[in-house]
Amino acid sequence: SSGINAEWPLRPGDEVYPEPKLHPSDPLQKALDRVVVEKQSQMMKYLYPIFAKVPGRVVTNEEKVEHFKNLVEHLKTFEVELASRGTTYLGGDEPCMADYMIWPYFERIEALPILLGELGQSFVLSSN
Repeated sequence: SSGINAEWPLRPGDEVYPEPKLHPSDPLQKALDRVVVEKQSQMMKYLYPIFAKVPGRVVTNEEKVEHFKNLVEHLKTFEVELASRGTTYLGGDEPCMADYMIWPYFERIEALPILLGELGQSFVLSSN
């Protein structure tokens, strides 16, 4: 089950707490944000083999580095999305629910250098 299915139908959201606005008023933008969240949730297919033990096999350090390279390539799609919006966050100048839904993936990426010791130094994102 995706994060979209878990979050969007259950939210008390903007009706109960109108400020700051967590969801776009425009239904099309809301749907586009859901697509972005779903696409970014695919980061786990790259992160999981780096963090977790894969049942029935050992993931080599070389494979972990390759997964990280693929993750970095995947992140470029997010950069393109932000550039197309011309904003810092999916929500504009302030984060919206879509930003909060994908934030945990970025936290995991930032933890890689800390959790994986010497190998973790291979998992530092460049600033460009």
